[in-house]
Amino acid sequence: MHTEQVSHSHVVILSSGSLFSEGVASRLREHVGRVQVTLLDPRLPDLSTRLSSIGPIAVILDAADPWVVEKCPLNRLLGILPGARIIELDSQAQQVRVVTSEQYPAKDVNDLVDVIDGHLPA
Repeated sequence: MHTEQVSHSHVVILSSGSLFSEGVASRLREHVGRVQVTLLDPRLPDLSTRLSSIGPIAVILDAADPWVVEKCPLNRLLGILPGARIIELDSQAQQVRVVTSEQYPAKDVNDLVDVIDGHLPA
């Protein structure tokens, strides 16, 4: 008998307990089988370790949450999770900003030029 495995896309929401983030988590959890959601408090002393161990494909940030803004700068999150999408929700402007990153070895300026050339339109 063949059993099909459902792949979960793990998403972490960083929130210090805002109702907005709780609502987003609740709505995402309605998509069982497509998204697995974990809420993490940005004030946790071992936040980096927890994020690394979960290895989410996306991290959702509430742009209006002062603890998220203070404790979770983009460069830190991208350093912990270089392949993840960072999704910043701005409820005031009613928009979503998605930040992604790529990493390449770069020993000298020629390597940097190769990376730039590889991302120029044809």
